[in-house]
Amino acid sequence: MEKKLNLRELIGQEIHTVVPFISPTTITVFTLYGIEDSGIWVESQTLDEVILDAFKVASAPKKIVVFLPWHEIRMIYGFRAGPSLSEKSLGL
Repeated sequence: MEKKLNLRELIGQEIHTVVPFISPTTITVFTLYGIEDSGIWVESQTLDEVILDAFKVASAPKKIVVFLPWHEIRMIYGFRAGPSLSEKSLGL
């Protein structure tokens, strides 16, 4: 029997998400730092750019970590063992 995915086991690793306030259709890669009942703590270069631009600065003395409430996250993509194949591309 295959092990079920558990988001807590991905803490410290990259996750792929769709977050509409960043982009409604683009997959954004984050590093997951923590999970709470109401959302997740993440960091990414994409968020760094948005936040640094908003403050009109080129750098920050510490890495920016952001809390994303669950209602702001459309999807979180996970991966499991085995290949992913495009039936369309393979003509199946």
